[in-house]
Amino acid sequence: MNLDDGKTVWPSQEEVDRLLDAVDDAVTGVAMCLGVRCGLRTEEIVFLLMVVALLLVARPGFR
Repeated sequence: MNLDDGKTVWPSQEEVDRLLDAVDDAVTGVAMCLGVRCGLRTEEIVFLLMVVALLLVARPGFR
């Protein structure tokens, strides 16, 4: 896998399945899905997870 050419590299479906099968908690699973299935960057994933956490704390009925 050569990342120096500026092209995006996407994992195969089998690689994604293996990655997600190795996850042992829901938050990590959501983060991995956002990255591999939606193409979000780490900073974007962290931001979204923080927003969801704040919503759950501020608005208990949000669930």
